[in-house]
Amino acid sequence: MFTFRPHDITIDPVSQASIVRQRTNFITIMSGGERYYVQDGQVYIGENQPPVPKASLPGWFWDQIRILTPAARAMVGMQLPEEVEAAETQVLRKRLDALPPSIRSQIEALLEPPQPLIKPQDPEPYSDPYLEEDEPISMPVEPTQANTWLCPECGKTIRNKAKGAHIAGFRRLGRCTTNG
Repeated sequence: MFTFRPHDITIDPVSQASIVRQRTNFITIMSGGERYYVQDGQVYIGENQPPVPKASLPGWFWDQIRILTPAARAMVGMQLPEEVEAAETQVLRKRLDALPPSIRSQIEALLEPPQPLIKPQDPEPYSDPYLEEDEPISMPVEPTQANTWLCPECGKTIRNKAKGAHIAGFRRLGRCTTNG
């Protein structure tokens, strides 16, 4: 069970000195409103709660665990899933290598992925007739009546994007400040 007390301390009856009998470190992993505690290789959601199954932990939890140094992970007994898988693979490989060659070759043949009977063909690319156009869309480059404004003060034709700056210039300086 998880405990927030990482040290089990007793008092020496002779010297009255504090003696740490056991250390049980823990770390807290948080994201948003969710909080998990890692202690002795187990993940908990609170004190006096049962361990959370590692398969049900969210992806952000493992991302946060990967940020920790290997020494910090070892301090709380936590291993990444890929580290566990690599260790299990090494153990299996050692056991497999210890077998006689005839048995080993049969087991290795069983472990190989099966070859597909029919080669899958690439699907045809999807095409939508409504999305295909004969001519590309072009944006107007020259000023047109739709994207310009005629200044009533100076009579210049101004692009709509510069209209606010042009009006502000008149209010501040009392004269035209843009080149059109």
